[in-house]
Amino acid sequence: MTAYSKKLLLTTFIFTQFATIPVGYSADQKKQFYFLGGGGEPTGETTIFDGEIKRMGSFINNSDWDSTVSFNGGHSKTEELIKSKMGKAKNAGPFIEKNYNAMMDEMIAKMQSGELKDGDQLMITIDTHGARRSSGKDAEKTHRVAMSYSEAKELTNLTGAHVVDLDKLDKIVELAAKKNVKLAVADLSCYSGNLLNIKNDKVCLISGTGPEQYGYASGNYKVAFFSFSPAVTFGSKFIDSFKKGKNLEELFLSARSASVDTPDFPMINSPEGIAINDMMYKMITPYLDYNDDTVSNFGPQYGRTGNGFEERVCNIDNNHQQLMDLLKQYDNIGAVVDDSGRNSNEFKALRAALEDYRSYQRKYEVFMRGKFEVEKEIKDMMEKQFPNDKKAWSSYAPLDLLSLNLDASIKRYEELAEKDKKNKYIFEMWNSTVQQMKKQKEIAAYVNANMSANAKEKLKAAEDAYGKSGVTRGLASKVSQEAKKVFDTLYKNIKKPASNPCRDFVL
Repeated sequence: MTAYSKKLLLTTFIFTQFATIPVGYSADQKKQFYFLGGGGEPTGETTIFDGEIKRMGSFINNSDWDSTVSFNGGHSKTEELIKSKMGKAKNAGPFIEKNYNAMMDEMIAKMQSGELKDGDQLMITIDTHGARRSSGKDAEKTHRVAMSYSEAKELTNLTGAHVVDLDKLDKIVELAAKKNVKLAVADLSCYSGNLLNIKNDKVCLISGTGPEQYGYASGNYKVAFFSFSPAVTFGSKFIDSFKKGKNLEELFLSARSASVDTPDFPMINSPEGIAINDMMYKMITPYLDYNDDTVSNFGPQYGRTGNGFEERVCNIDNNHQQLMDLLKQYDNIGAVVDDSGRNSNEFKALRAALEDYRSYQRKYEVFMRGKFEVEKEIKDMMEKQFPNDKKAWSSYAPLDLLSLNLDASIKRYEELAEKDKKNKYIFEMWNSTVQQMKKQKEIAAYVNANMSANAKEKLKAAEDAYGKSGVTRGLASKVSQEAKKVFDTLYKNIKKPASNPCRDFVL
């Protein structure tokens, strides 16, 4: 036998021996899955999350994961769906605060006791209505989500819904990293990018959108009350792709690029994902704002009054130019490294979508500028004609004062004053309020009667512009669609470390 033959035989033997050894898996490895959410919905038989229940049920019933579900509460057909589609899972009851805390504590106890240990897998998926993160020194680290048996009346702060924050996840993440438990958390709610405020490179964190954007569901109507059918949203695509042998990084990238017509920004805490978020997210965010029948994020960026309007416009222009310059740089780099021009086309398409959005903004700003000029005219009129009544008009923006309907309030406070007329102090308090409202009504009537024809035309033009601003929904969706292509290209072209917790988390 030649020396080469001996070397080949030895290599084949070594490879064969190692190929028979299972890597990263043992027969007693635990795989535990928790599916939580479905809160904040109005009363009725179904919820917008029913589509995701069917998709998740397919994974739960056809996998070897030990699953626990705490979902919904108070919707009969949704409850039936949970029973029929998730029969293999342990049902921990409705998604209420008591059950939520019990499950968080259960996961912590399992890791502390060693029931979940080195190499075991724990995955948590949350799919419910989410709120924008609070501001101020007492703000939660992550964000708040809605519980069952309570209805969110609006979609930014979830007014009307019972909410809890997700900050307990911070302790679960810390403990999993310490115990070497493979942990993955997927938050598919609105504003779920705040999940990534938990910083830990030993666990996998995935959000359905950015910290400032809505998340979307493909049910009867949207997490933000829109209808998407068939499954075209990130959450539905992500859950739909849960298959044995797939890792979460590839599922994230696939779902992100496949979701369409949704102005969101799904996030992942892999090194590549964080790098792209840091580079693009803040600059892209303003282009994901829009107005429509249920959402009004586009108009408010200009403020309610003219104070600081030009400064805000200047900041928008600067942000736009910086982003366009950055994308141009990547476009030029892409043209060098990719002879096919694939990268170049993607960056060009995003720049075109951004320019379309900015072009609409510029037209809209002309009408807003006219509106704020009228506001100044009104304020000057009130200062000149009613200098001694500043208390009556200064507490409102000039245009807001004109739109007040005070008759019902005046009548109500007159009734209170009459009721308490024997108590001089309380009577004077109510009467003072009535007199101020009457003065406000007088001022508004005077301004409306004496406003110039040019001012009235500018106000009408601004009102018409706002009424037609629903076009921003399509503009934002186009930006999001093209940004997803760029994200995907950048993610694939960034030099990758050998592994990361999302790539290593295999279903």
